[in-house]
Amino acid sequence: MPSEPHTLFALLVLTAAIGAGLQLWAWSQARGERLLLWGGIAYAIITLGIVLNAAREALPAMFSQVLGTGLVIYGCGLIYAAARAFNGRQMEPLVAVAGAVLWLVACQFPDFYSNTAGRITVASVLLAGYCAAAAREFLRAHGLPSRIPLAILMIVHAIGLLLRIPLALMQPQGPIFMFANPWFVPIALENVVMLQLFAFLLVTLTKEKIAAHLRLAADTDALTGLPNRRALFVHAVAALARDARRARPSAVIVFDLDRFKYINDTYGHPVGDAVLLAFASAATTQLRAGDMAGRIGGEEFAVLLPETDGQQAAIAARRIMVTFTHLSGMVEGCESMCTASAGIAATRPGTTASMDALIQAADRALYDAKREGLNRLSVAPPIDTPTLLTSG
Repeated sequence: MPSEPHTLFALLVLTAAIGAGLQLWAWSQARGERLLLWGGIAYAIITLGIVLNAAREALPAMFSQVLGTGLVIYGCGLIYAAARAFNGRQMEPLVAVAGAVLWLVACQFPDFYSNTAGRITVASVLLAGYCAAAAREFLRAHGLPSRIPLAILMIVHAIGLLLRIPLALMQPQGPIFMFANPWFVPIALENVVMLQLFAFLLVTLTKEKIAAHLRLAADTDALTGLPNRRALFVHAVAALARDARRARPSAVIVFDLDRFKYINDTYGHPVGDAVLLAFASAATTQLRAGDMAGRIGGEEFAVLLPETDGQQAAIAARRIMVTFTHLSGMVEGCESMCTASAGIAATRPGTTASMDALIQAADRALYDAKREGLNRLSVAPPIDTPTLLTSG
């Protein structure tokens, strides 16, 4: 046998083994990312399958060809299952192992086992099917840049697997994945490149997911899940500028929960937290798609309403206040009537105001509302003096 195919095969085995080690090591640094765990296990299984396939001259066919190929198919099935787990979906372990089981059962029939082209066709279809299914799952990971090249890589590899079928039909006398076959070198080289790129992209995709979660955590209030003050102000810069360009008004509502300190002191912090969650639910369920609510203080919330004037904002504020009172009445352990007061500020169409200016005006209106009693709202005069946009 020529030395080049032997060297290439050794590289193929080494690449798969290194890929397994890389993913398992990366998983040890981020134990919550099951994609890396199952990806590493899949690579280890594929490595064993490749080694068994290459040892067909030294091992019985049942171990080398049948079990070896079955392990490679199962490894691809695990990659598909890992992709589902990455997206928070059920892994479907039965689907992951079904291809390998189908292969092992089919090989027990002499007519199928003796048909080399038929075996290659079935194995190629099963492997390509898992690759295509995994590519589809990776595309579900919206917002992560590496999902695109990863899915493309899986599709290209699936096409390469399916191209083995006509090669097998043209050469029915022997396997195409053996050292002496002229197609061994390009097929093995494609596998080496695929295994290297896939392991790298898998680790990259996981890092992107972790980074995205950290960014989300930095911009999210831990209790309510609403955007925090920083995220709200950053979002407001673009929203306010857009409304100014379109000569449309923008409005901000600042809410303060009435007697919240009394609720906390009387019924305890768990009840107080439940009341805060009730307000967050009231705000998110009563807002439009383009609106944004955030928690900007202990019991203080703000809502940004693009393309909304003061009168329209008052209607939205009252709707949120009524919903909050209803939801807070369902909080277990709280016997007090929970209400909120609101202050509203809005721009005139065609003028630009910063989020800081709107919040300050709404705060003044809120102070006026609370002087009148509980469960009140007040609307500040429209802001018509252009001010510099800031991010807060």
